[in-house]
Amino acid sequence: MTRLLVAASVLVALSASSAPAFAFRASNPSYCTSEVTCTGGTPNATSNNGHTQHPEVVILFWQDGSNVAAGRGHQWETGNALSNDPTRSYLIGSSVSLMNTAYFGSLQQYGIGDYYPGFVGRPRLAPIAPIVTGIPKNSGSGTTTSSFFLDDVSNVIVQEIEAGAVPPPSGGDDVIYLVFLPQASPGTRSTLCNGAGGCSYLGDNGCTYNGERLNCAYVVADDASQATHQFSRKVADAMAAYEDVTLDNCTYSDGLGGTPTQISDVCQCFTENQNTFAVGPYWSSEDGACVIPESWGNLYENQNDGNDWFTPAGSFPIRQGYGGGGGVVATNAIEDGSLGNGVYFYQDGNEGWDGHCARQGLHACATWVADPIGYGGAEFAAGGGGASAIVAGMTLDTSHGVNVYPAGMGTGQSWTAYGAPNDDVTSVNVTQDGWVVVTDTRGIPYYRRSTGGWQSFGGPGDQFIAFGNGIIGLTVSRDAMYFCPSSQFAAGTTGCSWQPFGNFDYCTRMIGGPDVGHWLCSVAGNTNYFGDGYNLGETGLFDVAGYQNGSAGGYAALNLEYGAFACTGHSDCYNGPFSSLKATVGRLIPGGNVYATTCAGGQLMCDRY
Repeated sequence: MTRLLVAASVLVALSASSAPAFAFRASNPSYCTSEVTCTGGTPNATSNNGHTQHPEVVILFWQDGSNVAAGRGHQWETGNALSNDPTRSYLIGSSVSLMNTAYFGSLQQYGIGDYYPGFVGRPRLAPIAPIVTGIPKNSGSGTTTSSFFLDDVSNVIVQEIEAGAVPPPSGGDDVIYLVFLPQASPGTRSTLCNGAGGCSYLGDNGCTYNGERLNCAYVVADDASQATHQFSRKVADAMAAYEDVTLDNCTYSDGLGGTPTQISDVCQCFTENQNTFAVGPYWSSEDGACVIPESWGNLYENQNDGNDWFTPAGSFPIRQGYGGGGGVVATNAIEDGSLGNGVYFYQDGNEGWDGHCARQGLHACATWVADPIGYGGAEFAAGGGGASAIVAGMTLDTSHGVNVYPAGMGTGQSWTAYGAPNDDVTSVNVTQDGWVVVTDTRGIPYYRRSTGGWQSFGGPGDQFIAFGNGIIGLTVSRDAMYFCPSSQFAAGTTGCSWQPFGNFDYCTRMIGGPDVGHWLCSVAGNTNYFGDGYNLGETGLFDVAGYQNGSAGGYAALNLEYGAFACTGHSDCYNGPFSSLKATVGRLIPGGNVYATTCAGGQLMCDRY
């Protein structure tokens, strides 16, 4: 028996998923010809500006307060009896889940660099999701979520930036601010968004901060599927917008006029569920079709014994993948109704996913089948090693917090509900020595182990990553990194002597192996620093993995412009050199060994349909 990750109180027997997920690539027609007419027969995406991208998505929630009739003001906090809005925790779960998939993978094609496809990294979601209640600062006195202008959405964002509740914009990363608004009441959809010009929006000229344009968006949450569908499209459009990618040869054919200019505009008649959440496609010039990438492909492993990669037995297309000292936890790309995707674990050195032999051969097992350890989950993390390896998973509805599985004990174990600290969970990490660390909607970190409750141990942060026996935190303003050793974690201890980490003034995002001495920081000016000072320059560096290899010295692997490179045999790798690991990779997954999802020969995008 295994415990569901969707709700901690429900038990379900393990069983194989019944049907595979069919690859989604719109065809016959390749785009929404029922809604859009394009000169020349297909949409044409303009050339781009070649900006290096480190996209960060910040979500906010706006609700009315005492400025509306009693009972209708606190829609996100108490719900609205007149509405069928999805909950905030549901939308946090869907947002986290999407950022951990290959959905945005085809946007690689819209970045230009030294090596095509260029510089469009995987986006990350800030572990912050504040609620703004009432009339935003500097807005009109009669403003409500059912009668607002784009300036009001801008004021919601600026108010939270100025309060230090969400990260400010920067020159080193590309921040996308998205505000969710609740539906006011049934029957008001025709007037709900009139002041702002529509029920969803994306652009960089309607929101400003200190005179600078912000890339902002908003989504009015009608029902759950509409809200997550709009969110997926708006973020994809925003990432393309940073590269100045637009469509220039299409018109809407509904008789109302208007011109589709964003890459999802011509794909609005399609939808699909991923991990139970509805998502919409976007236009891929490379494929000549609207696409929803399904997975990163199969897992490959490199054990630092040369440049040879192998695929563990029982491998499957990976939708989400995370590594730790004990191995890799991943989800498949098979939808199983409300349960979400199956969760699997690969233990370092096993050369096969945890599972069973389906057919014996003459001398060995001819066919190995991976067995799920559970279903569902917006995000996962793995930590520990050997029999002590554990997996922590955020529930799809993040109000339930996280559940933990003793992965080192194999399949057939039970999940333990750790729950949430005092608010919805927004991210999860596991340290090498088995501490589970989460953040709440304010970005406050909490830790917990097998016994005791959650303990907060620091102020809010824009990012937290597991790093050996401790946690690195990035401040909300991103001007400093700090390290907290898990040796300070103990029941009843609510503080940590955070140690300064790194020798630069600004970091847009941290990437690190959870159980290793190697890390990466992208800093202002689109420069990547590896370790504590090796300047990798302006590169398309998206992942770092590695481990300390005893007397042989350090081992580090880097994903440089979708190629795998390594530094081996050194006590440190701060000064390189890096040699090729002979693989084109979509993802590097850090762990006890180096794991990757690889691209087929000659394939442009490292995702699968």
